[in-house]
Amino acid sequence: MRIILGGIRQLLWNDDQGRLRAPLRLAAMAASFLVVVLVVDAVGSLFETVFGADRGTAEGTVVIAVMGMYVLGILAIGRAVDRRHFSDYGLGIDSRWRADALLGLSIGAGMAGVTVLAGLISGHLSVDASALSAETGLFAGLSPIAGTVAGVFFLLLFVFFYELVFRGFVLVNVAEGLAGATTERGAVLSGVLVSAVLFAVVHAPLSDAAGVTLTTLFLFSLVVGCLVAATGRLAGALGVHAGWALLVGPVFGTPFRGIDSSTALLALERDGPTALVGGTFGLDGSLLALCGLVAGAFCLLVWRQYGSLEFTVASQIPTPDLLDRSRWR
Repeated sequence: MRIILGGIRQLLWNDDQGRLRAPLRLAAMAASFLVVVLVVDAVGSLFETVFGADRGTAEGTVVIAVMGMYVLGILAIGRAVDRRHFSDYGLGIDSRWRADALLGLSIGAGMAGVTVLAGLISGHLSVDASALSAETGLFAGLSPIAGTVAGVFFLLLFVFFYELVFRGFVLVNVAEGLAGATTERGAVLSGVLVSAVLFAVVHAPLSDAAGVTLTTLFLFSLVVGCLVAATGRLAGALGVHAGWALLVGPVFGTPFRGIDSSTALLALERDGPTALVGGTFGLDGSLLALCGLVAGAFCLLVWRQYGSLEFTVASQIPTPDLLDRSRWR
């Protein structure tokens, strides 16, 4: 019996590193997704029932609070369960990190701009300046300025959360887990691929055109994943993701991944098939987004040609920099 228990322990626990095996750490992250969905829906309903508040405003407030707490929770899991330094997730902030973030922000905004421009030229998008503040959505009832500020704050938390989970936690752990079974390059690129697949699969059920959404979000994930793989920093991916989210949401007023913040600086009307304009999911899940993705890939080539980006694999990704075990005894 002792031998069997010892075998089970070795299967679940890494004695050398003093932490759970990678599959169990990834499973814990997946379970936490379900928890946050249930908490947001339950607390939003409670606000509506107890205070009689508009569901949109109440839920928007709750989502911001819960998303903030969940980001802190993910960071805590990274320290306590994964036992990694924050820099191991690409969060070692220095001058190069900040430069990557700003350049990524510009690229993401440019991708969104190209997508919208393609829609305007084709006649499937038009500007409706009268729809700056709607009666439904996360921040319904707020003024355009207040709603836009709330939307920006929420989306920054949202983007940080998803990048930390998929390009930080998932990509890094998959690369580490495969490091002994393949080459360093193969392990990291496998992490990029797995994180891209999971990112697309998680979002596809929310879309009216799941096939298109799977394709566009998978390609988007490859773009930002390759940035992380090449630099070892999460900054570029955060910048690209944030630039895209802020333009399609608070600026242009279209849904972002099925989230309608209800306020925007400009408001775009979409007219066309769901697969082309994204339906309730937004431009992320539209064929128009392919134009932005091509622009993003072109920007990476320019960055490589004239900047510091190199299409090599950052060696630190598959090699964990773990916290001192004595701190957890």
